Amino acid sequence: MIDEKRIADFFAELVSIDSPSLEEREMADTLKIKFAEIGVTLTEDHTQEQTGSNAGNLFAPSPSGSLAGAPVLFAAHMDTVEPAKGKKAVSHEDGTVTSDGTTVLGADDLAGVTAIYEAVRHLIETKHRTARSKF
Repeated sequence: MIDEKRIADFFAELVSIDSPSLEEREMADTLKIKFAEIGVTLTEDHTQEQTGSNAGNLFAPSPSGSLAGAPVLFAAHMDTVEPAKGKKAVSHEDGTVTSDGTTVLGADDLAGVTAIYEAVRHLIETKHRTARSKF
């Protein structure tokens, strides 16, 4: 089962991290820790040298699986548009989540990061077989 509260809590935690474009270091470091907690080691490239950001891209190839087929790539970005400092998720009784109105929420694309994290965590928890093709 997908844990909706866990998803909401993780999303709220990510939203609370300031991560405007080119200032994603804290987000990258947090994601490395969070993924490591579920047994996934994220590797960081050195693209910040070309982009001017304070963090590179994060990636984690899964181990080869036993199923035939093409590999699947999950992708999202860590930065949010301005105003992006001091964000916080506000949960409403109807189930919606918004910002407090003084900043963006950061759902673009922290919702994507949250979905990737939860999908990977679910696959690990259910011991789902990963798939990888040989080219």
